[in-house]
Amino acid sequence: MPGRKHALTGSADMSIRLWDCETCLVVRMFLPAHSQMVKDLAPHPTNDQIFLSCSMDGNVLLWDLRSQKPASCVYRDYSLKPECVTWLEGAGEGQYLVGLQNGKVAQRCIKDLNFDLTSFYALQRPLYRIAVNPKRLTQFAVCGNDSRVVVVDAAEGSLRLRYEDDHHTDFVRGLAWQDADTFISCGWDTSVLVHKL
Repeated sequence: MPGRKHALTGSADMSIRLWDCETCLVVRMFLPAHSQMVKDLAPHPTNDQIFLSCSMDGNVLLWDLRSQKPASCVYRDYSLKPECVTWLEGAGEGQYLVGLQNGKVAQRCIKDLNFDLTSFYALQRPLYRIAVNPKRLTQFAVCGNDSRVVVVDAAEGSLRLRYEDDHHTDFVRGLAWQDADTFISCGWDTSVLVHKL
């Protein structure tokens, strides 16, 4: 949780832990948080009491640490499981992205559980990471079990390809934005590449 005093971790043991960064102690633990391995966590951009989690159990859960029962399911698909999740608050309050096993990114809202607002096939394989551009909050980079990286714009109710690159020679695993027009990717090919939009 950038700039905050707590850190979130999810694990193969199905747990989610909230850590105090100053004392290095676990202050909250949810075990089991899911019924299978936790794949990704997404702290809310402005509220440190709220986060999203996704798991191999096919669920995306919305967590509110102020509630007695903190978890509620906002996405469930046992056949097309979520691999990664992140908030897309630049597109509207409560909006988030789910990266799926079939390479699709789905834009959803926590207020409407029944359907995607829009979606986009970013890759042909399972997604691994979605990184929102901190300078353009409706733009995000995507990587997965592929050598390609793509950048997508969320605008006017749709997702549109902005940039793609396939200079990696193995799966891409890390994405980080340097500024509004530059991001960095790294992969199993041991390459670290700088991308200019």
